[in-house]
Amino acid sequence: MTLADLMRALLRRWYVVLLVMGISFGLAYTATRTEPVYHARTEVVLLAPASARYPNELVTTSESLILTAGILAEQINGTEQRLKFGSALVNPVGSPGIGEDTWIQLLDTGNQWVPAFEQQVLVVDATGATPERVSERIVSATDLIRTELAALERDQGVEGLNSIGIRSSPETPRIDEIDGSGMRAAGMTLILGMLATIGVVTILEVRRSTRAEASSRSSNGIAHELRS
Repeated sequence: MTLADLMRALLRRWYVVLLVMGISFGLAYTATRTEPVYHARTEVVLLAPASARYPNELVTTSESLILTAGILAEQINGTEQRLKFGSALVNPVGSPGIGEDTWIQLLDTGNQWVPAFEQQVLVVDATGATPERVSERIVSATDLIRTELAALERDQGVEGLNSIGIRSSPETPRIDEIDGSGMRAAGMTLILGMLATIGVVTILEVRRSTRAEASSRSSNGIAHELRS
């Protein structure tokens, strides 16, 4: 089919063009009306009990603290395999297959294939329709970590003097607005609509041509039999 044939086909199937492009314009308008999503992140650091040997609890890192942080993450999230990102800095906003609004996970400085848990840090991400909702979810997640930690220590018979502390860094996380480009989304929708229109018209024209050829062969066969 040449470009001239395509233009004639589009004119002949004008009702298809109007229908598909009308739907496309409706979807493009919807794409420009999307609401922004807000995101915030904080890191909850597990702090070892201060001692004469290790007075600075912020710089004390031990395998037991990392294991405790991992246990907390598993208790909160369950044992189901979670989506793995290539970087610990990735914001899990809009990730496919995740219908959650809050993520609590052990800081993994490795990659998609080799994990590396080197710090007793739980990364808390929260999303929401408003900054206030995001802030509430960050506070709720921090309270949940504190509650689960207290329950874990109570079950293990840990005395108050040896209790692990937690600290959020930053205490008041920055809330970012994540908003896509409505104009780009609308433009791409219209382009896809144009391609869909061409595709539908081409299919209809091929089917019409096939039926015409079949009808012509049938007519020629009947005429040949009559002449015989």
